[in-house]
Amino acid sequence: MIINVTGPFGGRPYNNQVADKIRGAVAVMAVRLGIGHLPITYEVKLGSTPNKLSCDSRGLAVVTKKYNKYQADIFVMREDKISEMISTLAHEMVHVKQFIKDGLSVSKSMYKGEKWVAAIGQDPYRDSPWEIEAHDKEVTLTNHYLRYLIMNKVK
Repeated sequence: MIINVTGPFGGRPYNNQVADKIRGAVAVMAVRLGIGHLPITYEVKLGSTPNKLSCDSRGLAVVTKKYNKYQADIFVMREDKISEMISTLAHEMVHVKQFIKDGLSVSKSMYKGEKWVAAIGQDPYRDSPWEIEAHDKEVTLTNHYLRYLIMNKVK
C-alpha cells in the first residue's frame, strides 16, 4: 500500500499534520474495509473545491486498475475540523472498496453485478445503493479510526 497526500494539484499539502492524519486514516480504514492487503496506490488530494460538477460534494473517489494494481484517486475538501475531513475520507474509502470488491461502475450504474435505475421519486445520486452504503458506513469507519488513535495514543 502506497499513500500519497498532496495539495489539490499534486503539490505540498496545506498542513503536514493534517496530511499525516489522513495518511494514517487511509491505512487503518483500508484494513478495516478488507482491502489493506491489496496493491493499491492512494493519491489523496486535499483542497478547497472538488473537480466535479456538484458543488455540494465534500469528496470524490475514482479507482483505476492496470496490470493487477489499483490506483485510488481521492479528493477530500479542506475543512476547519479534521474530524469532518476524516468523515469525508471514510465515505470515499467505502467507495474505493466498492469499486474494487463490489464492481461499482458509477457511469454504468452497476453495483454488485446489477444495474441500478432510480425509481420514480428517487434521487439518482443520493438513493443509489452505493451512496446509501457509503453514508451508512461513514460514521462507523470514522469512529473506528478515532478509537484506533485513542487506543494507540497517536497524536
